[in-house]
Amino acid sequence: MRGLVLSLVAVGAAVWAGGASSPPGLQTDTALASPLSSFVLQTAEGACVLSRGQADQGGISPVTVDADCQALFPGFADVTSWQERPDGSVRLVGAQDRTVMEFAQADGAGFESYGAGAPIALILPAN
Repeated sequence: MRGLVLSLVAVGAAVWAGGASSPPGLQTDTALASPLSSFVLQTAEGACVLSRGQADQGGISPVTVDADCQALFPGFADVTSWQERPDGSVRLVGAQDRTVMEFAQADGAGFESYGAGAPIALILPAN
């Protein structure tokens, strides 16, 4: 039994040291805390990538969206920041502090869209 436990610990350490930035159970937490994080925005129509920079004291991070996001959601051309709220929800903000889309925390490290007229969308860590 002791040999089995030591073997599992060794395999876990090897996986972690082999390129993962954290142990598998902590990977999503560190993805949210890193200075630049990539996320996949998934909808029924397709997927695209959001890149979020380091948050300031108010929980607001600069964000960039790739061309695929702008094609899926024309309003995403305006997205400039990602605002984390105290309840864990996320507000994607555009020009003149306009809310482009809002997301609630989902199970795990993901977020799901909500709000009147919002398309069904998920944001998931890309790494």
